[in-house]
Amino acid sequence: MSTITFRARFDGQALVPSEDVPLVKDREYVLVTSENGAPREDAFDKIIRMATNLGPPDLSERLDEYTGRLIGDA
Repeated sequence: MSTITFRARFDGQALVPSEDVPLVKDREYVLVTSENGAPREDAFDKIIRMATNLGPPDLSERLDEYTGRLIGDA
């Protein structure tokens, strides 16, 4: 499945592309829309948004203490 990105305006009945688009007449397409050209959120954006609890701010400095290990234990 390929992706085509283009700008269009809605005239009340149909989307009217601002430029020529390589679409086949009478074929159905799935449209993903955004207003005013706002970028669509991709998978990485969703992961970053959901990853809110990353642990204590000093986790890398005090990892042994937080995990219950003593420094030097193997």
